[in-house]
Amino acid sequence: MKMTQLRKALSDFGRLLEETQADAELRLNLAHLNSWLSQFDKLDVEEVCSTAGVPDASAKSAKTGRTQIDSAIVDDFSAKLSRLGGDRSNLESVLSEMKINKRVRAGEASEIAQRYVGGTSKYKSKADALKEIKLRFEASLRASQRLGAASEIY
Repeated sequence: MKMTQLRKALSDFGRLLEETQADAELRLNLAHLNSWLSQFDKLDVEEVCSTAGVPDASAKSAKTGRTQIDSAIVDDFSAKLSRLGGDRSNLESVLSEMKINKRVRAGEASEIAQRYVGGTSKYKSKADALKEIKLRFEASLRASQRLGAASEIY
């Protein structure tokens, strides 16, 4: 991109600020910047940035991507949850085991909760995922109790 294109975009932005009656000082500073940039009209934006020492925005950061979810842990805890039945004490022991286990991070807990709940929502924290598992267990337990009571009536 040439500096002339950047300056045109800044001019358009300045007109927009003027139409919306933005702060006069802001508009004046933008006009001064645009005027100062006119000396670089023949250069590319990349050339001006590299000369000024601006780091390349397209360069990848040294930070690695997201950590991989350990599918063995997810499978193990999903199987334990599917075998719960209606036993609250088993649920509490599985949830406490998940809390204690350092290998169960937020990503794993979220995946386990998604499988148990049957939803697609990602959970931001391990605690949120565990809370959702417990809520789903309680809801399904109440539903089975209602069905049992209804079947006794009819």
